[in-house]
Amino acid sequence: MPKKTEAEKMETVKERVAGLLRDDENLRNDDLALTFAYWRKHDSYNPDLPCTLLTSPETIHRARQKLNEEGLYIATDPKVRKRRRRREDKIREWASKN
Repeated sequence: MPKKTEAEKMETVKERVAGLLRDDENLRNDDLALTFAYWRKHDSYNPDLPCTLLTSPETIHRARQKLNEEGLYIATDPKVRKRRRRREDKIREWASKN
């Protein structure tokens, strides 16, 4: 069986994150809780194993962001939406200057 490309791996993570966000709306508001839920369900999280065997938190976070960009599984908490929007605006402003 051929190894998956990075794009294929990211798509798999995105599909798994979508499933978690669909099933538990609370995870839409908390990336840390989303990360642990992902690890428990898909990476067989065990605190005694090295973290290098787990999917990167950044990869999980980016998958959630990509879904949000597509208008899917947006945060349900207005404070979280506002904070994320401000952060996005700052990044866009910085990117336009560089």
